[in-house]
Amino acid sequence: MDAEDDGPKREKKRTRTMTTTQAAKTKAVTVKVEPRAMKPSDDVPSTTAKKPKTTKAKAELAKAQPSGKSSATSSNKKGPNTIAKTTKGKTTKKMEKSGVALPDDVWGAIAQFVCEDVDEDKLYSTHRKTGEKVDKRKVVYKRRLDTLFAMRGTNKQLCRVMSSDFGEEIFQLAFENFCEVSDATHGIDNAPPTMLWRHKAFFLTGLGCQSCDAHPTTRKPNWVFGVRMCKDCLQKHTVIHQELEDESWTKSATYEELTKGLPHDEVQGWSQFYRSPYTMIRFWKQSVTNRKALLSRAKTPSERERICAPPAPKQDKQLLEKKAREKRTEALKAELDLIGCELRADSKLSELFIEGFPKSLRLRKKWTAKNVAKRMAQMKYLHEYCREFQETIQDWREEINDMFDVYGHGYGNYTYEVTGFHRFGAAVRDLADTWTRFPKQWPWLIQPTT
Repeated sequence: MDAEDDGPKREKKRTRTMTTTQAAKTKAVTVKVEPRAMKPSDDVPSTTAKKPKTTKAKAELAKAQPSGKSSATSSNKKGPNTIAKTTKGKTTKKMEKSGVALPDDVWGAIAQFVCEDVDEDKLYSTHRKTGEKVDKRKVVYKRRLDTLFAMRGTNKQLCRVMSSDFGEEIFQLAFENFCEVSDATHGIDNAPPTMLWRHKAFFLTGLGCQSCDAHPTTRKPNWVFGVRMCKDCLQKHTVIHQELEDESWTKSATYEELTKGLPHDEVQGWSQFYRSPYTMIRFWKQSVTNRKALLSRAKTPSERERICAPPAPKQDKQLLEKKAREKRTEALKAELDLIGCELRADSKLSELFIEGFPKSLRLRKKWTAKNVAKRMAQMKYLHEYCREFQETIQDWREEINDMFDVYGHGYGNYTYEVTGFHRFGAAVRDLADTWTRFPKQWPWLIQPTT
């Protein structure tokens, strides 16, 4: 290998000498340089010229190059995209605005496509040797979250799109998909009300304690305080209720004022003195310290009450949920109008659909507006038009009443013997859920004969 070859990432040193072929191709103009005095220790021949070091020599060399071919040390001012400048092996790029940008709705469609449901065969694979089915959902949903965060950190436009109400819906969907395959989301209901969905999803994309480097495999976050820390760091950043009862904390405020409305959790401790377990209530130390400082400067009782009030949820989150409920209500009413039904206030299924099934993602995917309207039409048919269904329920009632009249007390036992359920309402709901004989067209939509 030549002495000048320093590897693929380094440039070869340029010399002022050219071969005959290169000189013929480039037709370079020779630059005259003043000869310098040679030292006795110099082994370089006098015919070899070295790289110019002065600005004047560089300018002369740039003028000597032919037009249309630029060297690595000169700037390409014609290109609209990249201007490269090499300085001591470091290359910097200056990007100019090209004027071409996708609108926000296009980026929204791309982000929504990232979180769409994929085929079942892509979520599972078959082991090559054992032939067993391997679940890949955890890897797939993890990569989706990584993609969303990468999009949000690309530029200001994507950051604005992914930080809006639409972005919150996308992060919520990706987070709930990951909940099905990860136990790290246990206790998510205890998260602070001000915590956004993208903040919740952030804890599922990485490992390690956020405060130290001693525990790089810490995986489960503490949703109460919204952090992912090891046991030692969490102990340093929290304070228990026994410590808050000391005079150093309660000097300017009471225990109730210091802890009212603050997030807290309970952990089990062990008393060496009493040789028995006990329960500790933990609070975030910085939150208690900030409240103590505010209370020490408060002058009126109303101001102290305002400081101790619990934090209100984010307004963006409230508006997002309100708009989503309104959208689901309109969709359900439209589907009910098509089959001649109306939205009932006593329908538990329609109420859960409008609220979005907050604790079950599977039910949210199963019960669409069309399916809910169809189920409500089925219930209307069974309770108002199906004679067989009504006769079955009436036969149950008569048989239970006859047994009660003969044997006396124990009405619940008779219900179980007749229906298989201890409660009569549960038996009726089970009969309705298992009923399969429904008409192709609802009776109330059939035009009466004249």
